[in-house]
Amino acid sequence: MSTVEYVNDDDTLAEVSIRVQTSQSLRTSTSIILAALLSASYLLNAILLVTILFYRKLRVRLLYLFFAHLAALNILSLTFTVLFSLIYVANGDWSMGMGACRMTAMMQQFTQIYTFFSLILMAVERTIVVASSPKQPLFTPLRSLIFHGALIAIALALTLPIVTPAIPVKQFSFRYVCAIGSGSPIAFTATTMLLFIGCLLVFLICCGGILARKQQKRNLPVQPSDYSAFIQFTRQTQEDISHGKLVLLLIAVFIVLCSPYAILCFYYQIRNSAELLRSMVVMEMAPDADTLITWISFLFPLFAPIIIFCWSNDIWPNIKEVLCCKSTELPTLSYYTGTKGPLTSANVMTLVATADGLQLKMAPAPVDPAFRVPVMPAQSMSLPQTIIPSPDVTRMSEPIEKIRHSPPSTQASSEVIIVTVHPPNFIPTDDDDDLFDIPQRSRRSNIPKKTIPSNSKSSSTSTNAS
Repeated sequence: MSTVEYVNDDDTLAEVSIRVQTSQSLRTSTSIILAALLSASYLLNAILLVTILFYRKLRVRLLYLFFAHLAALNILSLTFTVLFSLIYVANGDWSMGMGACRMTAMMQQFTQIYTFFSLILMAVERTIVVASSPKQPLFTPLRSLIFHGALIAIALALTLPIVTPAIPVKQFSFRYVCAIGSGSPIAFTATTMLLFIGCLLVFLICCGGILARKQQKRNLPVQPSDYSAFIQFTRQTQEDISHGKLVLLLIAVFIVLCSPYAILCFYYQIRNSAELLRSMVVMEMAPDADTLITWISFLFPLFAPIIIFCWSNDIWPNIKEVLCCKSTELPTLSYYTGTKGPLTSANVMTLVATADGLQLKMAPAPVDPAFRVPVMPAQSMSLPQTIIPSPDVTRMSEPIEKIRHSPPSTQASSEVIIVTVHPPNFIPTDDDDDLFDIPQRSRRSNIPKKTIPSNSKSSSTSTNAS
């Protein structure tokens, strides 16, 4: 006698085959998305890091060193989070052992905490720079290195217990990462959570200090000679405030993208802590929430360099110059004449504060060594002149010295007179102040004295005639 057994629709061979194919397709598409995210984040952070370290004018400034440090930290975070998640998704299971699971869980939490600490330190540095008047570098590179060392020690103290058996770790199938599991001490999670709350309070204080500085106004100085210092101070203040807003924006983006994942971890660890599990059962999070919130936290290493590129006017032009071979050199007078060179006082227009107010001092035009200016006599000369130009011109704005000789055959007492002849478009600079201090030298006239009319005799003659 044959028997018939009934099974559920989900357990049939067709349904199982469909689920397997769907799972493989989903895993493939997830792997492609994670690989694209990982590649773009790696590339942008590497460009930011290399650009700041390549240009000296960027790496000598402390804030840009902080940005380079943030880029290196993002690369470290991508390696221990997105890369291992990609391997997890591609294989369909965690196949690297429990030791690697503990290590990735520790590094994931370490990079998250230390990144938040670094951003808060950047906000504090910007707040002190904006609030200090006059500008004083209270944050030196050595002090910043000491502060970062202290923050690394604190972050390691909070994350090193994860590699010990006292903190349980598990693989989360829908987060695609290893993280702290159920049964951890509640004090461990509470300490980390209180530290995050303290950093948020510091962030709010920095927001008030930077944004309130914008409302302060300064009056023009009374003395016109103080205009140059006033303009320089105002420009530096505006630049510091702009950089402060950039740091605040980075922190806000970090909070928006990473705080949901931190809250999810805190809630899971406290709800499934060893103290609460004595009277409760283990709670599991919804799979969709796990996946969505974890993927959102992966976006900060991608958005951080994009925000810096779009905001900073110093970094993005250098990137275009390196990648697109597009020069960002400021146009000067020498730029259009084809003689490119460093920006000096000889080829840059300058705003000068004088007793009459602000005046624009034009740059001197370059002098061609082959350029010859004919010498026009100041008065009628009866003898021919021989002009010998000096062969060397040592500076673009240096006048041309020409020596005037009188032929010895026609004049018994010859005299050598040095006449300074400038080009028609010559404009004196600071180096040419000595041109106006030379006393006027009398020139020997070749016209006989008797031919020179006398104003006194003419006046006396007219008087007698009347």
